[in-house]
Amino acid sequence: MSLIAVGIGLLSFGATATIGYWMLSANRRMIRLLDMQTLLKESQSAHFHHLNIATEGVIKDVQTVQQTMNALRAIHPEIDASLTVHQFLLLHEGEDTGAVDIAQACEVLRSIVQHQTIVAGKSQPLSVNHASLLRRLLAVFDRHHLNMSALHIDADTAHRLGLAASHLQQYEWAESALGVAYQLSPGHASVLEGLEHIARLRGDDALYRHWLEARMKLTPSPHEVVPKLADYVIEMARFDEGIDIRDRALYIRDVIASGM
Repeated sequence: MSLIAVGIGLLSFGATATIGYWMLSANRRMIRLLDMQTLLKESQSAHFHHLNIATEGVIKDVQTVQQTMNALRAIHPEIDASLTVHQFLLLHEGEDTGAVDIAQACEVLRSIVQHQTIVAGKSQPLSVNHASLLRRLLAVFDRHHLNMSALHIDADTAHRLGLAASHLQQYEWAESALGVAYQLSPGHASVLEGLEHIARLRGDDALYRHWLEARMKLTPSPHEVVPKLADYVIEMARFDEGIDIRDRALYIRDVIASGM
């Protein structure tokens, strides 16, 4: 019995020691795991802290760039017009685009043609960049079947659009825009001059004479209008059936050409 008791005691002691050692190892591993978890949390916290700082810096940089762009657009309206038209073209220049908002189209058109200068009744062409953007914009309008009757623009915008389109040799747009400008504000000599030029290019003699007479009534100075009327009369007389009239027309043309 004593040997059995001793054996059982030894087995119990061994089992207890084994269980104790296992529990000690498990406790150490648990402590190590908790330490690693704590370290990971601290590392993640530091990482997110630095990430938040970097994100705030990027947001501030973006805001600074946006404020700079807004300042540039306010100081330089030509840059604002270019960006406005470019954004509109990105939306509508592709093949699969939706319907064009008329109010937005009018605003975009107004922003670009306001840089069509008119000095002392004489117009200067748009810059190369603005001319290219306007040509692309008019192409978008044509593809969406938008014309002057669909666009609701004021007399000044129509006037400037007509002159700009004439410089671009977009004579249909120029004629319709100048026609709208003449209806809304018929007192501009450059509008009549533009319509006169387009009528002459079309070979419409009656309409050309009409705009010449209208401009002569508006600006009765003979130094500019009367020579054009004389050229028109001489040109018409050259095709008259009477030989005397044709000869006189040629004679008068030679006299005018010689400066006598």
